[in-house]
Amino acid sequence: HNVQLRAQAMCVKLLTSYMTVSEIKLTLQGSSLTETGSAVTSGFSPDPFSFIHIHLYQQCDALLLMGGVGVEHCSRPLYRKSDSHVWMGKTPLPESFAHGRQLTASCWRERFTAFRSGVKTSAETLQCINGEWINSLKKKELDGFSCESCVTVAGSGFQKFRKRKEQELYYFNKLAFQVYSELGSVSETSNILPKYCLTTPNRRRAYLSNRFNLENKEACPEIMSMEVVGSADPEDRLMRVMASDNTNGDCMQVGKNGNFPSLFRYPCDQDKSEQLINPMALPSLIWSMHQQFESSAQHVHLAYSSFCGAHGALSSLAFQQIFAGESRRRTNRKISECHFAPVIRFGTFVATGIIYDKTNGDWPNWNTLLADNPVLCPPGEALTGFKLESGSNKYMFECSRIGGLGIRYEYFSAQVEVTKFDHVRNNWLGAIRMLKVDCGENALLSGFHFEFSEGGRWARSKYTCSKAGGAPVVMEPSTTIESRFHSAEGLFCPKFRDLTTGRYRYENTAASGETLTFQEDGRWCIGNSCSKKIGGENPIGAILEQFEVANVTDFDGEFEAKGVPDMSAGSGGLAAQLKLLKPPKRPAQPPKPKLQDFKAEQPKYSEECLDYEDLWKKVIETTKGEDDEPVTEEAKLEADEGTVDEELVDYHPCAVAAGAGGVFGKIAGQSGKLAPENMLYSDWNECMQGDINRDLYVAHWDFAGALHGIFTDLVEKIAGMVCSLPPDLEIAPLGAGIQVQPGKHCDKFSMLATFLGEFPYDFMEAANSYAVENEGFMACNPFQVGFSRIFCDIHCVRDAVIRGDRTIIRNLEKATKISNDNMKKMVEWSTEANRVETEYLDKKIDHSLKVTTLHLQTILAHVEPKEQLLSVASSTEAMLQEMQGLAQAASSGPRKRLASSALKRFLDSAQLLESTGNLTSKAQRAGEFQSQVVSLYQSLQSSGDGVSKAEVVAKQVAREVEKLQHDLHKQQQVLGVYRHQSRKAKEDAKSWKSSEAAVTLDHLWWKIRNKLDQHLDEAEEEVARYRATFKHLQEYEGCKTGLKDLFGSYAKSMKRMRKNHHKLHSLWRETSNLIGELASVIQDGDLFGKFLADEGCDSTLAMQTLKQAAVAFQGMSLLVHRFEVAGMKKPDISTLKMAAQVVKDSYAKALDSCGSYSAAKMNATSLRH
Repeated sequence: HNVQLRAQAMCVKLLTSYMTVSEIKLTLQGSSLTETGSAVTSGFSPDPFSFIHIHLYQQCDALLLMGGVGVEHCSRPLYRKSDSHVWMGKTPLPESFAHGRQLTASCWRERFTAFRSGVKTSAETLQCINGEWINSLKKKELDGFSCESCVTVAGSGFQKFRKRKEQELYYFNKLAFQVYSELGSVSETSNILPKYCLTTPNRRRAYLSNRFNLENKEACPEIMSMEVVGSADPEDRLMRVMASDNTNGDCMQVGKNGNFPSLFRYPCDQDKSEQLINPMALPSLIWSMHQQFESSAQHVHLAYSSFCGAHGALSSLAFQQIFAGESRRRTNRKISECHFAPVIRFGTFVATGIIYDKTNGDWPNWNTLLADNPVLCPPGEALTGFKLESGSNKYMFECSRIGGLGIRYEYFSAQVEVTKFDHVRNNWLGAIRMLKVDCGENALLSGFHFEFSEGGRWARSKYTCSKAGGAPVVMEPSTTIESRFHSAEGLFCPKFRDLTTGRYRYENTAASGETLTFQEDGRWCIGNSCSKKIGGENPIGAILEQFEVANVTDFDGEFEAKGVPDMSAGSGGLAAQLKLLKPPKRPAQPPKPKLQDFKAEQPKYSEECLDYEDLWKKVIETTKGEDDEPVTEEAKLEADEGTVDEELVDYHPCAVAAGAGGVFGKIAGQSGKLAPENMLYSDWNECMQGDINRDLYVAHWDFAGALHGIFTDLVEKIAGMVCSLPPDLEIAPLGAGIQVQPGKHCDKFSMLATFLGEFPYDFMEAANSYAVENEGFMACNPFQVGFSRIFCDIHCVRDAVIRGDRTIIRNLEKATKISNDNMKKMVEWSTEANRVETEYLDKKIDHSLKVTTLHLQTILAHVEPKEQLLSVASSTEAMLQEMQGLAQAASSGPRKRLASSALKRFLDSAQLLESTGNLTSKAQRAGEFQSQVVSLYQSLQSSGDGVSKAEVVAKQVAREVEKLQHDLHKQQQVLGVYRHQSRKAKEDAKSWKSSEAAVTLDHLWWKIRNKLDQHLDEAEEEVARYRATFKHLQEYEGCKTGLKDLFGSYAKSMKRMRKNHHKLHSLWRETSNLIGELASVIQDGDLFGKFLADEGCDSTLAMQTLKQAAVAFQGMSLLVHRFEVAGMKKPDISTLKMAAQVVKDSYAKALDSCGSYSAAKMNATSLRH
């Protein structure tokens, strides 16, 4: 619903793209003219009545909506007044814009509301700045500006019409109609108004009839609406009555008032077919009501005269009444009839030249007077009076102008027998009594011409009828029925966005001001009328309790114009009526619904679980595509938005892992830098390597200390030995003195020397131990890092499983919802498509029924079951049935050529029985046809030589049996030949040399031979059963066996035949495969090459193998023959051809090394067939 208009218009000397968005109007600022894009629609709503002759277009559209009969085409309004709408100054947008120019973008106000950043606005201004369009929000182009669509709110049932693109009918149902006929201006009855209004009976007055009436009024009331209901065809309407006593409860219903169809008022019931009326049927119904009204009018039919009333003309003229003066004093006497006709102008009586003195019973020259003075009215006129003037004894006739008079047709009356052509009344009265010219129910008499034959002693009358076109009927929609509209129906446009629900609130643009709002529980409501909990971004498609919400669309329904029938065709009234019945056009199928595509939602993970640098940024997968080829796809792993930048709790495993750190010590040979905050497995490995390196470093110091101790101990030992060498000295000159012990002093100095030598090392060792321990304290703890990382990963695995499961569940729910929605759309579309197709088939069946009915009515109108025609039909039918047997007898008799010649003469000269013409001419042609049939019957009877039908059948059966026995004899001969070949092949095979190389070949050959012999046995049995059946047939003819035995034998033969035919297909497949296998053994084993190498170019085994293969191939011809005999399709022999070619080529190749290719060619000839 958001309009994304991207006007890629660079401002300086750069082209603009075309604006193609229909809901945007662009206005160029800073110009005296308003420049609007050529593809842009103005927001101005012109007055529709500013079109010239708009009422004619409206009437044409109304006729289309009522069925389209009488309409060839309705065009769009073409001309309007120059000041009717804003059109001056419209020009295409320029191709480039200068810096600083402005464009104003607004929405199509009738269907859209403009919003800027969710706030209703009138327009948006775009300014060209440095080659880019910048709007008032300082954003590019129309970013932040949108045109939100208005919606249509209508009553229940609107969506049904909209889906069928017939939404016009929804509003057409709510129009009130006046119905009246116009009978023209009658000069003799100028005081009578020409308008006859259809008026409603008042059901409150129980004593009045519920039949509609025609009343002569100046202004007609609005009496009904034409409502298309759910179960009715769009061309059939429920005519809902509008009356002061009842507005919606009653409807029109078709019924009969005596012999005339009429309209009645009954409670509405759309299931009654009598109440589903095609609007185009109203004129004929009103015509019938006029006929009924005129039937009781002042039509006068007296002896020697007939006069029709103010709205009538003669439809028949009875010679008995007009020329014999016999009126209705007896029940069996014929009388002239008047038919309703919209008389425009009455004519004057004109003399005919026919003279008769009614005071004298005799009538001299009556036949020539009638024949020499034909009566004929000018085109467009019909007879409205015929009389015998008493003073002059002349017959007078009156022709009057009739409105809507149709095409003329000529007919003949019945041909009657005349006793004697003279002046005596008793001789001509019988013929005159039987003559009547009758135009039928819906035609008027325009003239007649008497004809007679003195030699044939018959008389008849040719007469001219003009089709009664009917009275002009007006069905005029005059106003809307306000009571059938709800005040909330109309156009609802967005007013503002509800911050609570995030949806727009829609308001009725009419003065009523109802609102369409979205409730927090998912319902859309207008007042107390709400939909189900459907949610949705907008209310389009919502079904409320009293309303339906839909897109605002054009009224672009296509209603077919049925056209006006061409009445000038020479084929008569039937052709004209058939042209009126245009076959229904196959309607377009409803557009297929746009189905939702399901795109699986990929799982998103916790951000801390993806913090592995490049390790978990993407996943590369290789799967098999639709063509079963490997497809490699790369997918980026995304973090859940809720976990991005989220602070983890202290006890979170990944938070603990992120806090576990330290330094990478230099003593361990590392960088001495602080470890990263979120240590990965490589960092953990480096941390552990640091501990190992420090342990190794300490081990090095321990090793050095041990060496140092050993060296020190050695020095001490050497020093002790040196110090022990000097002897103790006593210095006692006076007998008392001191004792000098050089060894002890040496030991002391040795110890001092050792201490001074160990002190630097011990100091360094202590300092180094401290440094190692200190670095170990500051360094990362691999156990702490490892465990925390493992627990963080375990957490991430659990997180991935949970999130993956939840994503799967969401995908399943979404897929299920989309599948259900798509299924619902497809079911609705399928239902609608089936409905459209069913309605089309229903119309097609109705059309076929109407066409058939018209043909039957035409036949019934022109063909009467007279005694002569019935007699001819019955006798001819009996002869034709008997002639079937005579023709069969003649075909088997000696005079077959004579019978054939008689049949040929009959086919060349037989009288055609056509449906045109009157009853007399039809009877005459039928009589001629009967005489020709009698002649043929006699010829066939004489050609048969008295042979009975049973004898004919017996001869035919005998001939057929003889022919079949001859065919069986031939088949048995063929089977005998194949049996002889089989025995010969087996005898030859016994003399063949054996060879290890040919063991497999021999096995295959005998397998093929056995299968062929088995089928040969079955074929001989089948022929034997047929012979047994023919033997039973001969015995049946000689009364030696019964019909039951014959049928039993025949059934067994047919059963065996069907069984063998079924086996034949299987046998062909098996033997063809064995032949192919045999050829493969010969070629793959190079048998010919081996035999020639062992025995030379005249190898007996090679010739034996070639003959063996030839015998196998010849045996297959038996099966081909059996296919042909059975009348089955010839089997595929391509495998045999290929196998034969393989054997032939293998043999030729082997002989080629001997230089005897010509011999090979000669010897392999047998494989060609």
